[in-house]
Amino acid sequence: MGIRFSFGSMKSFLMAGVAAVGMMMTSLAAEAQTSYYTVTTVDVPGATDTALDGINDAGQIVGYATGPSGAEYGFLDTNGSFARVNDGTLWTQLNGINSAGKAVGWNELNSGWDNGVIDVGGTFTSLAVPGALSVTGYGINDAGQIVGTFYNGSATRGFLETNGTFATISVPGSTYTVANGISDSGVISGWYISGSAYHAFIDTNGTYTTIDPPGATEAVARAINSLGQVLVTSSAGLFIEADGGYTAISPNVPGATQVYNGINDAGVIVGFYQTSNGTMNGFVATPNGTTTDSVPLPVAGGTAPGGMLILGWLGRQIIRRRKA
Repeated sequence: MGIRFSFGSMKSFLMAGVAAVGMMMTSLAAEAQTSYYTVTTVDVPGATDTALDGINDAGQIVGYATGPSGAEYGFLDTNGSFARVNDGTLWTQLNGINSAGKAVGWNELNSGWDNGVIDVGGTFTSLAVPGALSVTGYGINDAGQIVGTFYNGSATRGFLETNGTFATISVPGSTYTVANGISDSGVISGWYISGSAYHAFIDTNGTYTTIDPPGATEAVARAINSLGQVLVTSSAGLFIEADGGYTAISPNVPGATQVYNGINDAGVIVGFYQTSNGTMNGFVATPNGTTTDSVPLPVAGGTAPGGMLILGWLGRQIIRRRKA
């Protein structure tokens, strides 16, 4: 027995809680140092919902989409050309991709547990953490090191896979650890639960550092690029952390709520947004060097920008498990 956050269940979860969480958020427009973006929609043709999860330095994007049947499948977007990636299971998602085009994610086993997968050009191999019942691959660097999260029947922990060798990632004193990004130098980003609070962290060669932004009561590190820039969502807003400094960022879609999932070395961010009709659309946010967002999207309705920041990391990165 466990938890699965599919598009359908995530929508109900978000709609129930987004208003309450939105009241907790600090307005990013009020920040003194804010980086702005041009935001464009990226949707898989024929899909009812699209989420972008990872982007490499060549601009290739991976994510997942929902087809007319309700099944979720992974995809690779190369310069607007979409390749559906599915190994034949009902559920497949791709979460991270490196510069060689090697991707990681998960699919659903017949038992109902999730199986970590590595995808190279549409050929899948299993990412099986020893002793784990459920595995999700989240990030991969250019050296081929992979991070993710596993559930062993009693606890959820992160992992680092290097050439077939697995190391557990567990922040001391935490009850729950998720590893979701890794830089080319091997620095890992993620989040953990201590008591009842969520905290972002980076792991540098086994040394854990909490990186909650100033004023935030809770935070999650969503991804890290090879410049050491960490994408952080928090109760105080959305930030990029680098060398202990924080920059507020504002890739907002008017009238919609957003989830921010990945960042490459050019600072391009990918994720998805939801409007009032409940549809999820992928987006790419590119830094534009101006003082305002440029959003060429005819979006209306929805909830206040920022409410998705907390709900997004909770909905997208808890290990998905369910009854067999």
